[in-house]
Amino acid sequence: MPDVDVDRRLRRYHRSWDPRHLWPEVSESAFLSATRQIADVTTVILTGSESRPRLDPDRDITHALPIAAFASGMGPLLGYWIESGTPTAPSDVARSLAVQLDHGRQRAARMRTELETVLGAFHQRGIQATVLKGMHTGWAYFPEPGTPPMADIDLLVEPLAVPAAHDALLNLGFTRGACLRERTTWIPSGSRIPVSLEMTHVDNPWDLDLHATLDRRMAETVPVSLGSVGPDDLHTWSVGPETAWVLSQPLLTAYLGVHVSSHFEATSLIRLVELALAIRRGVERRHLDWDALARRLRTTGSSAFAYPALELTEKLVPGILDSSLRALVRDDAPSAVRRLVDQSGPGTARRLHRHSLDSRLMWLATWRQRASWLWTRLWPHIGDEPMRPLEALRIQAERARRMLTGRMRWRRPG
Repeated sequence: MPDVDVDRRLRRYHRSWDPRHLWPEVSESAFLSATRQIADVTTVILTGSESRPRLDPDRDITHALPIAAFASGMGPLLGYWIESGTPTAPSDVARSLAVQLDHGRQRAARMRTELETVLGAFHQRGIQATVLKGMHTGWAYFPEPGTPPMADIDLLVEPLAVPAAHDALLNLGFTRGACLRERTTWIPSGSRIPVSLEMTHVDNPWDLDLHATLDRRMAETVPVSLGSVGPDDLHTWSVGPETAWVLSQPLLTAYLGVHVSSHFEATSLIRLVELALAIRRGVERRHLDWDALARRLRTTGSSAFAYPALELTEKLVPGILDSSLRALVRDDAPSAVRRLVDQSGPGTARRLHRHSLDSRLMWLATWRQRASWLWTRLWPHIGDEPMRPLEALRIQAERARRMLTGRMRWRRPG
């Protein structure tokens, strides 16, 4: 059962955006130092630049490292690497990360069963689904499925199949959550309070996002399209007794890149590792053609939107990108985006302690886009639906409090 304290800490955090309400024993400086060390060790392992790296936090950040590993999504993967002998780590850190790995493995098995159930219900209605993001990449590209944390399930169906898919989910006991034009969130039955705030616990709640398109919006207002999905963009994938589609290269890299970039201020290190592993495997097996990826990004006008994720992945694993593609996406990106990416590293892109308006405005190139974004700020929305007046006023009061306390700043610190 969830700890009562977890619910209290979560409510305080949602009001303040202050991570100290989640992890009161972890200071901002210790958290950032631990995250940087995790990123540095990850680079060493992925590049093979040292035969036996060591995850060796000093006394001031030892207690922060497992929390930073959880927040960056790296806990289970670090636990797996330590279990495999690379890197080495102090015994208390190793034990904590081993627990995160154990829960990652259990949760992957649980989520796989949930996915099989949903796909079976879809197939009974003649719905063919495409499995997106971690529920595909965790099995296809990571050393084992439990090493990336499984927070939710993402499925893509044809727009005409959406009503039937909604009926299938309702019959399975799901409740409809936030609705966007591109996707709808579905919530399974059970508690919505996490069991743990220090790892992706096997029993933590999860959601299902049902996508009608791969298109998305940056800053809630700027549309981004990756084009239509054709037969060459997909291949079949077995999920127990069920089958589904998954994305092929180069669409997979384009989609993962745009997805990560759309959450720039929340970029977790594990998402960059995911992108690096997918790119590396694609190049090794000659499934990823750089010219084809460049054409896809250019013809759909999405190259600028993939830039932050691709550049941060290059910083994490130097040399992983084709130099021509790297130059193309950078040249297409707005100057504000390039500036913010230049200021960020793989371990510091995610700013839990200090948020900034310029990170949220970086995609807004026209006055119409800015006006549309401002409207969603003045009258907050849940999905595409405006909030009720009293709820909107409460959200505005919380935003004002964050500005006054320094949690939200005008410019992102370098």
